[in-house]
Amino acid sequence: MRQVDQTPAETVAAVKRDLAGEVLRSFGPLRLPATGWSMLPVVWPGDTLAVERVSQDEVRIGDVVVVGRDGRLSAHRVVGTAGDAGNPQWITQGDALPVADRPVAGNELLGRVAYLIRAGKLIAVPAELSFVKGLAAKIVRHSVPAARALVYLHRMVRVSGKPASGRLAAEESGPSVPELATQVERYSVVISIGGVSVRVNTTDADFLELLQDRYAGFLSAEERAEFDFNVDLSSLAFADPDADVSVTCRSGRWFMERGDFRAEWEPATGTGRIYQSANPYSIDSVLRIVHTLVMARRGGFLLHSASAIRNGKAFLFAGVSGAGKTTISRLAPADAILLTDEISYVRKLDENYVAFGTPFAGELAKLGENASAPVAALYLLAQGPANRIDPVAAADAGRELLANMLFFAADQRLVHSVFQAACDFVHRVPVYRLTFLPDARVWEMIG
Repeated sequence: MRQVDQTPAETVAAVKRDLAGEVLRSFGPLRLPATGWSMLPVVWPGDTLAVERVSQDEVRIGDVVVVGRDGRLSAHRVVGTAGDAGNPQWITQGDALPVADRPVAGNELLGRVAYLIRAGKLIAVPAELSFVKGLAAKIVRHSVPAARALVYLHRMVRVSGKPASGRLAAEESGPSVPELATQVERYSVVISIGGVSVRVNTTDADFLELLQDRYAGFLSAEERAEFDFNVDLSSLAFADPDADVSVTCRSGRWFMERGDFRAEWEPATGTGRIYQSANPYSIDSVLRIVHTLVMARRGGFLLHSASAIRNGKAFLFAGVSGAGKTTISRLAPADAILLTDEISYVRKLDENYVAFGTPFAGELAKLGENASAPVAALYLLAQGPANRIDPVAAADAGRELLANMLFFAADQRLVHSVFQAACDFVHRVPVYRLTFLPDARVWEMIG
């Protein structure tokens, strides 16, 4: 069969498609203007799509992905999977199209739409359509005149600047030529706990305000952060809303999941992504998990304990729920600096262990102070008929310390590191059993 030569326009489109794919794979996010009706009412003609690179194991049902095939680009929603583990494929479909596309192969998947830019505003891409948008998509799916009317009305009310010269096809007719552009900045906040900074990026201004309130006192003005997480807010239903936390590592990438969130993190690049609804509890759990993984490699740990600074020294009060962590915190004298009543953050700096304040609160519902001091002692709490302090043998101290450490990953190397950290800590820091009455005089025995 004789090969049919491409027209100059088709050749340019194919080259720019390949270039767009190469930029995504090598350098990450880029912007692509959009036209077409197939993703109405989520994507409108004239919107700008902020596209990020994505690995095959990151693609989820509900994502809007950019696909390069037949000399053109298209942006459609993932509605299913095909193929097998060795040759994964995805089924995509425009929200306003009556039928799905043919399966997308791995080499055709170029990126994922992280968010939209419309009239200068950042718009989140929903993982599923609301009732109203679903109804609009159904109408457009079956009526071209209705689609034209919707686009016309949208254009009338939209406030926008100059239209971009390039376009990204979100429909099934006619090739288009994308124009590459620069990355757009999101709303960001840097949360610094224990001297480890994490930048959290979101396209939702209300969620940003929620984070600023939740982590007040632990926000950093530094532009650089050690780790960087993008948060995707959606109402996407998880397989089991009541599922326990799962933390696994595959090919250097950590996967964290619970009934209310799903997260991925790659320590080598310092980047990650969190999928959750707009609440402060899910991201709080992700941050705790990430910090435990970071500290496991650095000889530190997070501990189920209250902690406070007095006379320049930090004291830890560990115990299971009900042992008295909140009680000992309430009884603290005025000259004590409360670091936390629930989760203590301990780092090994040089040859000393240092306790840091955390925003992880318990029953006091009060953030700890963002302060730090060398650890002078660990007290294992027990409530009893009288106040007394008894030394604890190293073996028993290590065993109880391990029982109160936060660690979620079934990773042999990191578990060994946590074990070594516990052994080293009880060798360097005095450990006592503190039996006490709910009376402020117990603090006369501390420090």
